[in-house]
Amino acid sequence: MKRLKSIFMAAAALGVVGLTSCSKDNNDPIITDFLTFDVNGGYIEPGDSIEVSATLTDAEGLEEARFSVETNGTSVGTVTTTGLSGTNETYKTYFVVPSTAQNGQVYRLKLTVQDDDKDAPLTDFAEEDITVGVVNVAPDFTGTAWTGVTLEASTSTAANMIVFVNLASGTTYTVQAGASNQNQVDLAYFYGSSNGDALAAPDDENIDGSNANSFEFTQGWASPNQTRLVSANNVDFDNATDADIAALSTFTASIVPNLAAGNVVGFVTASGKKGLIKINSVAGSTTGSASLDIKIQN
Repeated sequence: MKRLKSIFMAAAALGVVGLTSCSKDNNDPIITDFLTFDVNGGYIEPGDSIEVSATLTDAEGLEEARFSVETNGTSVGTVTTTGLSGTNETYKTYFVVPSTAQNGQVYRLKLTVQDDDKDAPLTDFAEEDITVGVVNVAPDFTGTAWTGVTLEASTSTAANMIVFVNLASGTTYTVQAGASNQNQVDLAYFYGSSNGDALAAPDDENIDGSNANSFEFTQGWASPNQTRLVSANNVDFDNATDADIAALSTFTASIVPNLAAGNVVGFVTASGKKGLIKINSVAGSTTGSASLDIKIQN
């Protein structure tokens, strides 16, 4: 799969992609992670499908997204309007390169988002140029990666057991140290009779002591981080790029149970950073340890 650059310096070196966004205030709608890639791979050719994705946010509520394309100052097709709701949404659409496209022809893909203020609506936009007949190098992963992070299996709340990890720094914590650094703890690892080898958010009922069979790793914590998870075994962790991670969605789980070596788990932290975890090995019992690799957005 060939992805199109949206990192300015790399794009400038290629000379074929331009990314623009308007300025915005704190309460304006905001477009982030605006990315495009050719799902057909190789050169951009007539008939290729270009996926366009972005994260849309507005503290006061979103109204709609509008996607448009032009070439040589002329609109291509019709503007696609998508109704929005809430304050945070993941956007995705596709543009098919026309059959009449010529080598060297530039298409400008533009996404505009509007908030739900009926009296004085505010907008943000992002746009990117793609060039027919050009191969673009896949964007590198520009986030932070940690390898060989080790967490221990435990059947108790033994103070010296290393069960917690901060996904941004790769720092691990014992049960005792985690209690003193609650805002730094993103995930816990444990082995249980019903969940097997599992990763769980600090607020998950399996580790907060809230039910009879729960571990008590985070029992009594004032504000445990609400990290959310999704199985991502279809993602190639080792070659995952910024676009792959930005495209992760459907973070609804606070636990991923029954893990095995080779599994990949997607996550979003309480602060909104997305990433991936690769399971290198698991304890498989109440003794031993698990090894993880982590990739996270900066």
